[in-house]
Amino acid sequence: MSTRPFSINDIEVPITKIRRDQYKKILEIIRTNAEFPIIALGLVRDYVKNSSARNVVQAVNFDNNENPTEIIVWTPDTQYYYRLTQPKPIETPTL
Repeated sequence: MSTRPFSINDIEVPITKIRRDQYKKILEIIRTNAEFPIIALGLVRDYVKNSSARNVVQAVNFDNNENPTEIIVWTPDTQYYYRLTQPKPIETPTL
């Protein structure tokens, strides 16, 4: 029985970054729910858990827990920073 020799094609390079469509979907979730950072974080975690990104993403966190301004998606090689754009506060009219 003969075996074929080792080939470079036998080596599978692991995917270490999220795909462009996944990046756009996460960005859409965050922009839609920017007023509610905790809800946006939960929705991003749910999306990652239920998509093929779960094989790549290691963690999803805020940049700081007291006053979050960004959601960070951690992968083995890269950190993706998604800014939470807060709406401008409504000023009460002066009479």
